[in-house]
Amino acid sequence: MISFEQMLLKSPEMILLTGFRMDNLIFKPQKSLFLMVSYDEETGYWNCVCDALNMHVYSKNKEDLILEVHEHIVFIWEAYATTQEELSLDAQALRDMYIDCFEVIDAT
Repeated sequence: MISFEQMLLKSPEMILLTGFRMDNLIFKPQKSLFLMVSYDEETGYWNCVCDALNMHVYSKNKEDLILEVHEHIVFIWEAYATTQEELSLDAQALRDMYIDCFEVIDAT
């Protein structure tokens, strides 16, 4: 299995999500997280889906798709996993899923 950053141009392709750093946070997957990446010739967009992370992102090129995936993960982490606010049951389930999937290290 190749890493997300090493994905080839064939489509669709199953990609293993590897750790990454965004700003001062380092995200390390705690389990194997596979992303289904495909290219839609009709729209000209790269698509990435990961049911385990409740994620569907898309972009015009692979480099931006990688950034979109990382930004999505950081957004969900900051919005749900670190909040002290009352969350709906669905939001609690999403929070718990991300807490279970990632070790997040503050690198400041």
